[in-house]
Amino acid sequence: MLKKLAMPFVKFKMDEAVSVGAHVLQERLPFDELACLKENSAFVMQALGLGTFSAFTTTDAEASAAAATTKVADALPGTPAVDPAFADAPVA
Repeated sequence: MLKKLAMPFVKFKMDEAVSVGAHVLQERLPFDELACLKENSAFVMQALGLGTFSAFTTTDAEASAAAATTKVADALPGTPAVDPAFADAPVA
């Protein structure tokens, strides 16, 4: 079952690597994701109807505090960890 679910994704990533380049398979993004989130924090808060918004790397001290409610270890570039309190919040 897992193979059946994973294979379309693998095919997509293979096609993307051929058409765009092998860099799409790297765990690093071609831009500073944290800087982008911080620079656009006002937009993120407005778009998602949030009162507050925090972005930090998994090595920051804030990540240790967030680890109690968020799977910080699972965060990867392009796949951020999201606090469960936010995930259940209604979007305005």
